[in-house]
Amino acid sequence: MLIGFIGNHLEGSIGLLEIFPEYRRLGYGTILESHMVNKTLENGLVPFSQVEVENKKSIALQKKLGFKISKDKLYWLF
Repeated sequence: MLIGFIGNHLEGSIGLLEIFPEYRRLGYGTILESHMVNKTLENGLVPFSQVEVENKKSIALQKKLGFKISKDKLYWLF
């Protein structure tokens, strides 16, 4: 049964976390991202994520997992 998903990139970026609505607020997002953080660290990389400043729930999760907010802004351009 699929309840959500998370993605990562080879440089350590973690993102695309999505838990389907009926499974939210049950700790699955924390479990998924925590697992991805540990795998990233095991691979010798520094885990990081990019979160929109208005996404308060995502920011709260990042802080809960030990992420720090960078003073530098990061932009991806095409």
